[in-house]
Amino acid sequence: MGAKKRNDVWDIVKGLGIVLVVAGHGFGGGISRFVNLFHIPLFIFVSGLVFRFEDRSPQKLLTFTKKCLKGLWLPSVIYGTVYVLLHNLFTKIGIYQLEPYSVKQTAVAVVKHLAFLKTEPLESAMWFFTALFICRFLLYGVLWISSLIRQPKAQTAAELCMVALIFAAGCFFFYRQISLPGNADNACTLLPFIYGGYKLKHVRLSRVIPAMAGLAVLIGLFLSGHTLRMSRNEITDPLFLLLGSAAGILLVFQLADWLKRSKAGLAVLRYIGIHTVPVLCLHLLAFRLVSAIWILCDGLPKDAFAKHPIVAASYGWGILYTAFGVSLPLLVPAVQNIIKKRKG
Repeated sequence: MGAKKRNDVWDIVKGLGIVLVVAGHGFGGGISRFVNLFHIPLFIFVSGLVFRFEDRSPQKLLTFTKKCLKGLWLPSVIYGTVYVLLHNLFTKIGIYQLEPYSVKQTAVAVVKHLAFLKTEPLESAMWFFTALFICRFLLYGVLWISSLIRQPKAQTAAELCMVALIFAAGCFFFYRQISLPGNADNACTLLPFIYGGYKLKHVRLSRVIPAMAGLAVLIGLFLSGHTLRMSRNEITDPLFLLLGSAAGILLVFQLADWLKRSKAGLAVLRYIGIHTVPVLCLHLLAFRLVSAIWILCDGLPKDAFAKHPIVAASYGWGILYTAFGVSLPLLVPAVQNIIKKRKG
């Protein structure tokens, strides 16, 4: 049996999504505020599209756990450990304005990464791994419980009730300013989106009229002056989160459908979408090269090199931050492919 064919639209959506993430961090200001309206729920939704639940057997649960560990925990540990080992170098050359680690502190930081914890400034975007990891297990639990019910309508009703309750818990954590270990509070708030992706995987989402309506909604929400900060579970309010996220998802899926018709757009964004992990993990490091160029060009003080994630909000430099933040991390899979070919 051949390998399952990848869905081009889904890959392009992931590619657009990660470009938006990098742009949100690289531009700052209004662009960051606009992107934050929907980009995290978009990624969670796409994760739901590829989510599979077959039965309640321990073997399937073990397979699911292994997949989550390989796809989310392992990259977090690998990239996080590399950042820990480079901490003292980054401190020395001015990327960090922090104290260097002792041998003991280095060892403790590495161990923390085994527990899915983060310690380094340049891995601040990697909180998403932990939230998605928990979110996937929450959905698995919901589907495991609902599978005990044989009647399809009752099964769906039970799923909706459980998702709503967990989402309500996430909103409660937001209003009470409660932060749970491992971004579990974020995972609760994001559960409706991974569930939505799971239930809508066979529905065509790329439609012009809903996408244009979504754009209008996003513009309205943007003009309200509010936004989301999902890394802190700051959702403004539940309706704002649900409305903005749904609007952004519809808009991006329509953009992906249009771009799929262009060979260049399909090739570039599909490649980026397949390799979102290195871009997520390394784009903030790539930003430092742009910061160094900016400092040299404008004669800025050297301590500007440590400003995180960028020197300052700028549309001109934001383009360069975004270009470097997307392209440089893609050298990792390119080098990996070269090594594989030579070994093969």
